[in-house]
Parts: sequence; structure tokens; C-alpha cells
Amino acid sequence: MTVNLNFRILFQHKDWQKIIGGSMTTGWVDGTWPASSLRVINLAGGGADEVAWLGKLDLVMEVEPDIILVESAVNDQCDYHNQDERAQFVHQKSFSLLNLLMNFPKKPAVISVELFRTSYGEPVGSRDAARHCRGHVFKTSDPLCYLCPQWWKPQTWRENARNLNSVSHASYRDAVWPVQNHPPDDLCSKYWSGLSHPEAGVHAMVASTIFFQFLVVMEKKHALLKLSKQSLVSAPKAIETPKNICLDHISSYHAKQDDPRDPFQDDIISDGNHTNSKNRYVGSCWSFRADVKRKYGWICEVSRKNLTAPSGVTDHEYLRLTKKLRIGGDRKIIMSRLVSYDERMAIAQVWFTASSNIGVDSPTNDSNENIFQGDPVWNISSWHQDKTSIPQPYAIQLDELQFKDSSQIQWPMTFQGGDVTNNIGSSSNNSSSNVGSKSVEVTFNLKILLGSSRSISESQVDKFKLLGVVTC
Repeated sequence: MTVNLNFRILFQHKDWQKIIGGSMTTGWVDGTWPASSLRVINLAGGGADEVAWLGKLDLVMEVEPDIILVESAVNDQCDYHNQDERAQFVHQKSFSLLNLLMNFPKKPAVISVELFRTSYGEPVGSRDAARHCRGHVFKTSDPLCYLCPQWWKPQTWRENARNLNSVSHASYRDAVWPVQNHPPDDLCSKYWSGLSHPEAGVHAMVASTIFFQFLVVMEKKHALLKLSKQSLVSAPKAIETPKNICLDHISSYHAKQDDPRDPFQDDIISDGNHTNSKNRYVGSCWSFRADVKRKYGWICEVSRKNLTAPSGVTDHEYLRLTKKLRIGGDRKIIMSRLVSYDERMAIAQVWFTASSNIGVDSPTNDSNENIFQGDPVWNISSWHQDKTSIPQPYAIQLDELQFKDSSQIQWPMTFQGGDVTNNIGSSSNNSSSNVGSKSVEVTFNLKILLGSSRSISESQVDKFKLLGVVTC
């Protein structure tokens, strides 16, 4: 472990903004300080959990951070009766995420930021608590403060994952509510004034807790370095990269919270959450926009009763979004989308066609033939039963598939261990710097399936929101 003040901090959070994490960290600082070399990169996104970040590790790796703050506790919450299942999930996914972060090539320091949540106020607070732990709500002396037992526990669920990976933690929970059965009387009014998202003053206290952690490390740096040299603190053994993760990516396109730039079209900037945005794809229902709180993505939202494709455009073309991608030796595509209990959330179908050479991708691309033997398609749902709306990845494994002879494409040939020797196929530039002979170019097709949502409203709307595509 080295101590270096010339560092960049990557915050990775689940429910706060830009760092790695979620909406809790999305509002945290993001930028540089003129008088120092410190740079904070906030990548957090609302609703993101460990699974969401496992699907976007290429974003984290490419900024080569020296320190990574990971906040997951708020989005690790669950209903009272699902605690055993959720505890196992948090341990497994946190172990994978923390292990992979600790074994990044630059060996960054990783700190897990641990939180909790409460329900405060009437009538919202009592209703919210009853929804999560009916019959098990407990209170402080504050009549407006409601607590569920499981809201205190994510830090505990993650303890073994942290220890096995030698990851330290900065615990706001332990700073203000260390004993579960003895919450402070002013817990809700002072230390967490809100529901899953507290007021701004709480963010400042969490920041102070993290800052204190840094001060302690700086104060004890010589002792910590000595321990490191004595090998009393061992580095975690790297796990095998899971099949649903791309680390050494080829193509990478991610919609980022608060960023209106369309990654598919770098010169296009979204004008907000209007369906007539300037970046609507010509002849298509798809547009890059924000549907809520500056959370951007590629969105198609159509009424199956009043579908009106432009003149000369078929319904098939109107409902389809395409993008040229390069796929490497891992033969893998990670597609992220919003999943939600919203009845409008529909199923989208994915398939792959040959790449055209017309430059800009077009939903009216006339290359409709599936390039793989057996004409495989993937039907990907964006609805789930839990009362949440969160980003989730979907892994498409192509390793067992072969191209049709008529496509005139071949997979890159590989040595044992995955080093690519050559490939046959078309070539094109994209967001990756590691292309050429190590990849093949194909066209990714995404089409919303009319009638696949649970919408029973009069307009019968179907909706799908794509958040990113990564290949390796």
C-alpha cells in the first residue's frame, strides 16, 4: 500500500450519485480542485446495485482510479420476509464486485461506505415502514420515526465479503447507530431525516465520516505500511471473471446520469425528457432522452392501439434500434436496461445482422437476415415484480454460435488463453481502442415487442429503456 496525495477518487455507489454506487451518491462532488491534483469522478447512478456495477466494470476500469468508494447499503434493502435470501445475494455479489475491484491492474484502494435507512414523518413514514416490515416496525421515542429491522443489516451481510477481500469500510451506521436494538432518540430527525433518501445535511455527515477515515489512514500510514511489508495484510486471490462480465471491452456505450450526450451519436445532445427530442432516431420510435430526474437512456414508448409509423417506414423498422458493434474473442455482449414494476415495461427482442457500410446506423437498415446458424433471438424482459426501478445487465453469450456461410464472417481464431490471432470480417472504428484483427463487426438489433407489457390502461403503452451495451 502506498500513500500518494496525487490521486483520483472514483465513487462507486448504488443509490447516491457519481462515485460507484446508486442515487445516494449521485449528488456527491464530481470534479477537480485548482489548488491540488485531486480529482473526484462520480459514476454513481440511481438504483444501481452490485449486479448493475458488475455489468459496467469497464466504465470503472477505464478511469484507472487510485481509490474507489463503493456505496451499496441503501439499494441492498429488502422486505422483512426476504432477509435470508437477500443476505446471501449481498454476500455473493459484493464478494465478486469487491474482489474484481481489488484486482484491477492498478491495484486501487477500495473502501466500502456503509449506511442504513429509516422512515420519517406522517403519514408517509408509517406507510413506508408498514410496506417493508408490517408487524415488525419498531420506533424510537420520536413518534415520527419508524424503523424496520432489515434496514440496519446490509453492512453485516457484507462483512464476510469485505474481510475475504481485505476491503476496509467507512461506516456511517456504526458512527450514529452502532447497536441495532438501541437507536438514538434523534436518529430520524438528525441522522437520517427522510426515507431511502435523506436530506442534504445527512450527506454532509456521511462525507465527514469518510473524511475522518482518510485522516485516520494518513495518521497511521507508517504503521499500515509496516503491516503491508510484513505481509500481515494479504491481497485477495483473484476470482475467475464471471461469464456475465466484460473487463477487457471492445465496444462500450453507456448512458450516464446527468449527461445528455448520446453515446451512439457523439455529436447529438438530448434536449431533455420530451419525446420529440432532437436526437430521435429518424424513422424510429427510439430516442435518447431522460424520462425522469435526468436519467438518460435509449427509450421507445409506443401505444399499441395507436401505432403511427412515418410514411414509408414499416412497423418492424419503426420499432427497431440498431447499432454496429465489434465483438472480441470472449464472444460476449452485456446489455443493460431499466427493469421496473411499471406496468408499461415491455419485452425487447435482440438479434444480430451483418454490418452495413453506410456509416451512420439506421433503423431502416435493409440487412435483416440473422447472421447466426439457427437464427437465434433473445427476448429480454424489462418488468419485474419488486417495487423498484433499477438498472440491470443481461449477458448474451455467443460462444457456442457459428456464423452462416452466407454472412462471410468468421470468429477471431484464438490461442489457448484467449489471445486472438486473426479474423475475417468488415472493419470499422468505434469507442474501443483495441479492435482490428481481434474482433468482428456485426449489427446489434433491438426491437420492442408490441403487446408484451402488462399495461391495461386505455392507451396500452409498451416501453423499453436501454442503458448500455458492452462487448468483449
